[in-house]
Amino acid sequence: MKGWIVIISGGFIAIPTNRLLNQGKKMIKILGLTLLLIPAIAWSEVNMQNFDMQKMQAMMLEMQKIKICMAKVDQKKLESLGIEAQKMETEIKQLCAAGNKSQAQKKALGFMKKIKDNDAFVQLKKCTESLDVPMMKEQLKSLEIDESEQICDSI
Repeated sequence: MKGWIVIISGGFIAIPTNRLLNQGKKMIKILGLTLLLIPAIAWSEVNMQNFDMQKMQAMMLEMQKIKICMAKVDQKKLESLGIEAQKMETEIKQLCAAGNKSQAQKKALGFMKKIKDNDAFVQLKKCTESLDVPMMKEQLKSLEIDESEQICDSI
């Protein structure tokens, strides 16, 4: 086959040589990347085989406990809290836009206290305390308002 390069590797692929010449650099990069990934894939396979089954079982048990705990959270209360939070955000933004920073701050702090005292939120927080998930911890921490920080400056 003149002008063609035939590669047999798990199948039959025929590539025209002019296409190879035009995209040679791109193909070399792809080939190089593929060759670099092979050791990483092999290492991850070995690493997964060495994964401690007891740790995996402990993680699954912990997730089951969290699931049971979350089932006890009143979803309707959480949903209504979410709706109220959206309304409050709109009100606070309007107050900030109108220049009523102190009133916006007072509303925001009052609402954050209301959230923290909400039974459903307290239960949700208890359920997720044992999780080592940085994103979850950041979200919970973001609910703590520093009273010296002006809410209008952060929205």
